[in-house]
Amino acid sequence: MARRASILGTQPTQLTSRGISEEVALLDNLEQQRQAKRARYPTVRPEEPDEDPDSASPIYDAFLETQGANGIHTMTNFSPSEFNVLWADSEVSARDLLLMLLTGHQIANFPFVRYATDVTFQQTNVPSGSYAEKKTYFSGKHSQYGHKVEVSVLPNGFAINCTAHYKGSVSDKAIFDDNLEFHVSALSKQATEDRIAEYGDEGTN
Repeated sequence: MARRASILGTQPTQLTSRGISEEVALLDNLEQQRQAKRARYPTVRPEEPDEDPDSASPIYDAFLETQGANGIHTMTNFSPSEFNVLWADSEVSARDLLLMLLTGHQIANFPFVRYATDVTFQQTNVPSGSYAEKKTYFSGKHSQYGHKVEVSVLPNGFAINCTAHYKGSVSDKAIFDDNLEFHVSALSKQATEDRIAEYGDEGTN
């Protein structure tokens, strides 16, 4: 008897108009849920950012695009047209400055510049120990663990000063301030350098 009941239970149920209506309503409900989920996501590809990779000043361009001319005036106290006039007067860019430094060229308006200084970062493995000890080696600027040193370099490429290494969390300015004695002595003019001519708008030649 149980076997006969199981055979009857596996046979398909009879189709009725009420059953069909319920199934169609269920399918409509599922379709509405699917469409609601799809509506939460964009159907078009995001546009590429309007950044010009060859721009000489991408930060300025992005600020001008988001804040407009009034934002530039608030930030620099110059209108964008005045700022462009000032920018056009600059004959070198930041990239050019590094290349001039490495090839032995001098800055035209300041031929007496002796050296350039920057803080360099050396990545290391994550130190072992407590978190309080580890975090002193983490540099937020580089998002890595490591050490920093300040190096001063002559225009011909020779390093004339290198500080002791600092933990990665020490700011570049703090390293520079700790090395201030060297900079004061290196930048002070000698008796023979009192009359070096300066060139440009403020200079004599």
